Amino acid sequence: MPLRIMSEDNRNNENNKDERSEEEIRAENEYLKLKLLAETGSQFDMDDETLDPSLENDFLKYIHAFEKAYNEDEERQIYEILGEPDLKPSSEISDEEIEEAYYDLVELLEKHQIQVDVLAQYDDEARRLYRFITEELIHEKIFMMPMGQGICHFIYEEFHPNHPYEIEKNALEFAEKILGSPWDEYSDHLLVSEHEQTYNQYQYVKEKIQKFQSIVKEVDVQLLDVETVTHDLDIHEGKVEIECAFEYFSVIQGNGHVEGTLSVYFTYFDGFWFVTDFEFPGLNW
Repeated sequence: MPLRIMSEDNRNNENNKDERSEEEIRAENEYLKLKLLAETGSQFDMDDETLDPSLENDFLKYIHAFEKAYNEDEERQIYEILGEPDLKPSSEISDEEIEEAYYDLVELLEKHQIQVDVLAQYDDEARRLYRFITEELIHEKIFMMPMGQGICHFIYEEFHPNHPYEIEKNALEFAEKILGSPWDEYSDHLLVSEHEQTYNQYQYVKEKIQKFQSIVKEVDVQLLDVETVTHDLDIHEGKVEIECAFEYFSVIQGNGHVEGTLSVYFTYFDGFWFVTDFEFPGLNW
């Protein structure tokens, strides 16, 4: 099952401001670091003077609470945490009632520091998510956190991948990055990884990006609009066609204009879609 992401709920702290001095907060932070080191072996080197000591304090308290919950084995089923409510099956709720039933369920989850996020848009979103929560999510087990210390996040697409959504999102991000600022290591998450099985493909597309950006400069993007998204899980391949238009300056040709279809190719590897190649209309090198 997907890893549960626990994050601090800053909204709970807005009405509970820390009135202590900065020196007192920093002193407690050092104490918490030593306590975590002694109890768990975790070491935190957060010596950045620009870091807000109150945020650091919240983070360290959250880590301590999570370690305590983990070590005390307070993992419980979500259905039990919610108080074993009587939840109607989705099939017994009419279209007129489903939205209210879904939002009541969301409110119940949030009261117990559980949040369900959805990345894509769905026509039947309320019923789809209600069914997911009542038939699947409530059977998940999570570690109990002290009230106000954190929220347990679930993402619907981690349970039910939306491949067209992910491919389209990654293709647009790739197009924006390659036509924007110089490619760096922070953009490499879009490329097929440097795994032994995929290293040659990674090197190929990385070199192609570097060559493209060494020739095409000062890009002024006028249009990026997805035309088609296709994928085939059987052969682990996907493709996105993007209608694009942009002005640029080329060290070889001078000023230029591109208009047409940008093709971005993907491979499905280790549960994710990665860019393996791309083709711009009218640009050959």
